[in-house]
Amino acid sequence: NKLQKSKYGLCLRGYGAKCHREIELMALGTVPIVVEGVNTDSFMEPLIEGKHFFRAESPKKLTSIIKNTSSEKWKKMSKNCVDWYIRNIHSKNAWSTMLSHILT
Repeated sequence: NKLQKSKYGLCLRGYGAKCHREIELMALGTVPIVVEGVNTDSFMEPLIEGKHFFRAESPKKLTSIIKNTSSEKWKKMSKNCVDWYIRNIHSKNAWSTMLSHILT
């Protein structure tokens, strides 16, 4: 519930380079902010920095992102996140999306 009410969520590296927190956040319309070492390009439809997520190399950069992102930019990114999730991960679409990527 708290994640869904948040504008941004921090994605830290897990046991490996995949975090999976970005997927949880995107499903809720919360814009991920990833740190160094988090893999964001291993999806069939790649995530795009500035469209689906932000990258922060330091606490100063994190603060700057939050402070300088307009409400309009955040709303657009939030929508992009939910749309990407529905196309690529949601159970109604994931199978057909995966097959179309494999067969084309």
